Amino acid sequence: MDFSSEFENTGYDYSNATVTLAVDIVYSDDDADEEGNPKTELEKAFAHKLLFGKHKNKSLGEMLASRDRRSYLRYLLDWDDLREQTRSAIDMVLGYYNNENVKRKKAKK
Repeated sequence: MDFSSEFENTGYDYSNATVTLAVDIVYSDDDADEEGNPKTELEKAFAHKLLFGKHKNKSLGEMLASRDRRSYLRYLLDWDDLREQTRSAIDMVLGYYNNENVKRKKAKK
């Protein structure tokens, strides 16, 4: 944070000053459930939206709905420039999907 405008006329150089702030954590609607409890990392990953490409604005949870969309997520994992946050979220939802798929197949036997 830049507080320089607050102290311009004091004559003191605050450029190397350290400011410590005490704050309560307030979760945004995206980070909390209906009761205000923080979402799990998996819930956040499912809600993560793609900001680019042919599936722009779709959540990763929506992307699990079809084989073609899951294939697209795997394709994105090969991108060198994919943001780490997006890569991690994709890994998480695909891992969850694969685990649930294995459980479903075992239950059929």
